[in-house]
Amino acid sequence: MAHSPPIVRTKFVPPLPRKKLLDRPRLTEALDGIADHCVTIVQAGPGYGKSTALAAYLAGNRAPAAWYSVSGEDADPNIFIAHLIWSLRSLCPSIGGRSLAILEERYDHLARNDAIDLLANDILDMIAGDFVIVIDDYHLVGGNPEVSELVERLINTMPSHCHVVLLTRERPSFGSLARWRVKGEALELAEEDLAFTGEEISALFTGIYDYTVTPDQVDAISERTEGWIIALEMTWHALREGASFDSLLVKPQASLASVFDYLAQEVLVKQPSHVVEFLIDASILGELEPEVCSLVSGRDDSADILSKLSASGLFVYMTSSGGYRFHNLLKDHLQRLCRKDLARWVDANRKAADYYWETGEGLQAVDHLIAAGDWEVAAEGLSMIAAELVKSGRYDALAGRLGDLPGTALEAYPDLLLHRADVYRLTSDYVNALAWYAMADEIFAVQSDNAGRVRALKGKAMVYLDTVQPAKSEELLSEAFALVAPDDRLEQAALLRMMAETKTNEGQIQAAVEFARSAEQLINQAMEDELDIRVHLRTGRLSTALDSLRRRVDQESRSSRPSRSHRETQLLLSLVYSLIGEGDKARKCAEAGIALGRDLKAPFVEAVGYMRLGHACHISPSPGAPDAEECYRRALEIADQIGVARGRAEPLMGLALLHAARGEAALAEKEAREALEICQSAGDEWLAGFVQLGVGAGLASSRNDLQASAWLEAANETFARCGDEYCATVCSMWLAVLAMHRQEDEGRLKGFLEILFRDLGAHSYEFLFTKRTLFGPPDLGALAPLLIEASRLGVDREHVDWIRSVTGLPELEY
Repeated sequence: MAHSPPIVRTKFVPPLPRKKLLDRPRLTEALDGIADHCVTIVQAGPGYGKSTALAAYLAGNRAPAAWYSVSGEDADPNIFIAHLIWSLRSLCPSIGGRSLAILEERYDHLARNDAIDLLANDILDMIAGDFVIVIDDYHLVGGNPEVSELVERLINTMPSHCHVVLLTRERPSFGSLARWRVKGEALELAEEDLAFTGEEISALFTGIYDYTVTPDQVDAISERTEGWIIALEMTWHALREGASFDSLLVKPQASLASVFDYLAQEVLVKQPSHVVEFLIDASILGELEPEVCSLVSGRDDSADILSKLSASGLFVYMTSSGGYRFHNLLKDHLQRLCRKDLARWVDANRKAADYYWETGEGLQAVDHLIAAGDWEVAAEGLSMIAAELVKSGRYDALAGRLGDLPGTALEAYPDLLLHRADVYRLTSDYVNALAWYAMADEIFAVQSDNAGRVRALKGKAMVYLDTVQPAKSEELLSEAFALVAPDDRLEQAALLRMMAETKTNEGQIQAAVEFARSAEQLINQAMEDELDIRVHLRTGRLSTALDSLRRRVDQESRSSRPSRSHRETQLLLSLVYSLIGEGDKARKCAEAGIALGRDLKAPFVEAVGYMRLGHACHISPSPGAPDAEECYRRALEIADQIGVARGRAEPLMGLALLHAARGEAALAEKEAREALEICQSAGDEWLAGFVQLGVGAGLASSRNDLQASAWLEAANETFARCGDEYCATVCSMWLAVLAMHRQEDEGRLKGFLEILFRDLGAHSYEFLFTKRTLFGPPDLGALAPLLIEASRLGVDREHVDWIRSVTGLPELEY
C-alpha cells in the first residue's frame, strides 16, 4: 500500500487582497484573457506581484478558483497530485476520491497517470461553470519531468470550462505548448505585463501611497526600478521614513537593503556557486554578451549560463539586440559584492576595457577604466575619442566622463580640457568655456607646449567671435599667431582668417580683405612644400617618396602636437603603403588622416582619408575593419556634401576596381568613365591613368580579358606620358598575364616579360610578387605562371630565379 502524504491545507489559501490596491485596467484587461484560454502562464521573477495581482483579480471578479501554492517538497509527484486534489475540494468537497484511492494503493507512474485522468472526469462531472486552478510558484515543481508531464496531461484532458493558471519564475517545458499557442489555447504574460508603467507609478504614489511626485521624479523612479513592484514599495517606505529622493534613486542607501537581502535570499543563495561567481564578475558589464562575459569571468560556458538564467526569469533578460541585461537593482547589489574584493573588481574592469578597445567601443572601454581607477589610462583613451564625441554632438557623454576623472589625470592630458571647453562653447555656456580654455592654456604654458597654447587661445577667441566682441578676440589671436611654429603655414592661415572675421566685425573691411589674402598665400606656400614628394610619387619613385614622408613624420613627432601639414603626410603615406603592399600601415595612416580631418573640421581631408582607408581595407581586410566599398562610398558622400566634384574621382576608381574584380564589368566601366570625366575636367592625367589601371586590373583578375586589355593598354600609354615607372610596370605585369591567358605568341609574351623583369629590378618592385598591392591580383598565385614562363624563355634568369626562391616557387612547374 502506498504512503498517503499529509496535506498542508495552508497551501490552498491565496494571498489576501490588500486594503489599498491600485486599480490597473491594463493588467485587468490582460487577466481577462484567462477565461478564454485553457492555460495561462504568468512568468516573472520574484517581487513582481504575480500572486498578489492574480489573487486580487480573482477576488474582484468573484471567479471560482482553487489555489495551490507549491513548495519544494511538492516536486514529489504523489504529494503534488494529492495537494492538487485537496485544493479542488475547496470548490467540490467530494472531488478526486477515486484518484486518491489509486494513489493510496500504488506508487508508480501509471497509477499517477490514471489518477489525473480520473480527476479530469470528476471535474467534468462535479464542477459546473467556468473556474480556475491556480498553481503558484510552479517553478518549484516544474523541474521534475514527471510533475511537468502530469500537469500537461491534466491540461490536455480537462474540460473546456476549466482554466489552469501557472505562476512561475521559469518557463514550463511542456511539449504541447507550441500546439496550445497555435490553437490559441495558451495565454502568456511576462514581467513587462506586470511591471508598472509611468502612469501607474504616478497613480500609485499620489493615490495609494499619498505621496506627491513630479513627472521628472516619476521618470526617475521608472528608470531606476523598471516598474518592479517590490522596488516601488521599498522606495515609498524609504521616502516615508525620511530618505531624500535624490540620494535614494541616484545612490542606493541602506534603506533599500531589505530589497537586496530579499534578492540575495530568493535568488543568489539558491543558485550554484559557479553561477553566483559568474554573476558577480559579470555585474561590471552593461550588456551581457557571452564573449565579454567569458573574458571577465574566466569561464567558457557564459552563453549557456545566460540562456538558462534568462529562461528561468532570474533577472537576466534578453534585449532587442540579442544580448542580455541585469535588472538594475540586482546589478547594483552584485556590484557591491564585487567591490568587496577590490583586486577582483579592478581586474574584471580592466579585462572589459581591453575587450571594448579591441571591438572599437572606446566609450565603454573608458567607462571600465574609470571604474577600475586607472585614471591616466582612462584619460588617454578619452582623449582619443573626445573629438568624435564633440563632433557627433555627444556632449553629455564627454562631460560625464570628464567629471569622473581627477584633476591630476586632466592635467596630464590638457587636450581634454580643450574638448570640455568646446562643449561649453557649443552649448553657449561661455563663462565656463572661457574658464576651461584658460585652465588648458595654463597647463600648456607650464609644459612649454606652444601648439597647445595656440589651440587654447583660439578657443577663447572663438568665444568672443561667437559673441561678437572683436576687441577681445583680436588680442588673443595676435598672441596665438606669435606662438605658431614658423613652418606651420596652415595654422597661420587659420589664425589670419579668424583675424579677418574680427576685422569684419569691427567694420574694417579693407583690413579684413588683406588678412584673407595673406591666408590664401600661406596655403599656396604650404601646398608647394608637398611638391617634391608628389613628384616622387607620380613618377614611381616610391622608395624615395616613402623616405621623405617618414622623415617628415619623425620631425613632426618631436612637437607635442603634429602641425596641420601632418594630415597630408599621413594621407600620402597611406597611398604609398597601399601601392607597396603594406596594408596595416596604410590603414593606420588613413585612420590618422580621418581623425585629423575631423579634428581640423576639414571634411575634404576626411574624405581623402576614407578613400585611402578603402585602398588599405581592399588589400588587407581584417575582422573589425570597415568594408572597402563602405569606405569609398563614405568618401563620395562627403565629397558630395561639400560640393567638391574632384573628390569623387579616386573613390570611383576604387569602386571600379572592386566591382571589376567581382565580375561586375558593366558597373565597373560606368564608374570608371565617370571618374575619367572628372580627371579630364581637372586636367589630372596621372589620376586618369590610375582609373584606367584600376578597372583594367580588376577586369583581368576576373578573367574579362578582352575588356581588361583595352583599359590596360590605355593606362600603359598614359603612364608612359606621365613618366610613372611603377604604374607602367604594373601594366606590363597584367599585360603579360593577359598574354598567357589568351595564349599569344611567345615573342609577344617574352617582350612583356622582358620589360616587366627589367623594371622590377631597376626600381626594386619585386614586392609585386610577394605582397598584395592595390593594383595587384587578389591571389598572388596568379603571378606564378609568369615566373615559370620567364624561366622557360630565359628572361633575366638569375633575377627570376631569385624571385622564385623568395616566393617559394623554385620547384613549381606550369
